[in-house]
Amino acid sequence: MDRTRQVLITDDQSDAAQRSSKRNRNWEDYAQRHTHWRLTSTLHGAYSCVDAVIAAPGGLGDWPSPSEQRRFIAEVDATARVMEVSTPKDWHRLCVAFPRRNNEPYTPLDGEGTLSPDWSRLTEQWDGIHLTFAGLLTTPFVRYSTAAGATMLWSWDSEGTTWAPGAFLKAGAQLETLGGHDIAFPAMLD
Repeated sequence: MDRTRQVLITDDQSDAAQRSSKRNRNWEDYAQRHTHWRLTSTLHGAYSCVDAVIAAPGGLGDWPSPSEQRRFIAEVDATARVMEVSTPKDWHRLCVAFPRRNNEPYTPLDGEGTLSPDWSRLTEQWDGIHLTFAGLLTTPFVRYSTAAGATMLWSWDSEGTTWAPGAFLKAGAQLETLGGHDIAFPAMLD
C-alpha cells in the first residue's frame, strides 16, 4: 500500500458504522469490517478505485450517493500496521488467526459457522487490512476451506484499506467531491 497516495472517503454522517448499523445489527458479520471502520483507497491520477464504485451509474454496494461523500488526502502514520490481502488464502489466514464465527444468515455462505475476522482481536496486531487490486480481482466470492473452517470475502467492493479506529489515520487536504462527475474507467488506469 502506497501510504502517500491514499484518499480517505467519508460521508455526511460521523462514520460509516452509523450508516450501516441501521441496516444490520450484526455489522461485523455482514460487512466483515470493524464496527467503526474507515476506508482509504489508492489514488491513480485524480481518482481511486472506490471513487469509481461510488460514482457508478445506479450505485454499487452500500455506498450513499457521490454528493454525500467527502474525499480527503489521507495522512497515514508511518507506524500504522497494515496487512495486505492479495489472495483467498491471505483472507483465510487472517480469519483463522483472528476467528469470529459468522452468525449472519444473509451471506453467500449462509453465514452460520463460517469465519470472518474478529476486529476487536485483529487490532492487537493490525491497524488496517488492505485489499490489493490483485486481491480485488481474485478474492471476493471465492470459498476457501481448511480444517480450521471455511472463509469467503464477499462484502468488499474495491481496492482499499479498511482501518480500525486510531490516530494513525487522519484527514488531510480536502479533495473535490464526486457529485455530478462522470468517472471514466480508462482514465483511472493511466
